[in-house]
Amino acid sequence: MAKTSVYLPDELAEQARAYRIPVSEVARAAVRQAVRAAQVRESVMTDISAVAERLRATRIAEAQAGQAKAAKVREHGVEWARRLATAAELEYVAEYAGPADRYLTPTSLVFYASGERHRSNASAIVPCRPGDRYWPDFLAGVREVWDAVQPLLAPIDEGPQRTRGAAR
Repeated sequence: MAKTSVYLPDELAEQARAYRIPVSEVARAAVRQAVRAAQVRESVMTDISAVAERLRATRIAEAQAGQAKAAKVREHGVEWARRLATAAELEYVAEYAGPADRYLTPTSLVFYASGERHRSNASAIVPCRPGDRYWPDFLAGVREVWDAVQPLLAPIDEGPQRTRGAAR
């Protein structure tokens, strides 16, 4: 057994002797209790660190899943714009800047969204209006197509270009 010195103030040492308190036993018990308390704190901190690490991993996984979902929704925007939207619908959706409650969802978009939900057993996320959870991602895909195709659309008023003096 290791020998350790414990220093007590004179008055406390005299009181312990007067009441016949075994200072060594009391000191051992107090040190044991302090060691147990330190072990519990260390264990809790180790457990808490493991919990924090696990929770950090879930946040990363959720962020990655959210990014993947956003990319898929953007692809839906591109697909709808390329396959089903009329020029007027595409322009309306891409350029709409009014309040969400005044937005009128194009028929082809409703058709597309319901078809995707049916095809993938309701797991497809195709937002139909501003304010829907993934609307900004869908709109990014729509605008990508609109921005690319808009310069290629000739105004109706212009008609085919004719040269001067050409036969009519």
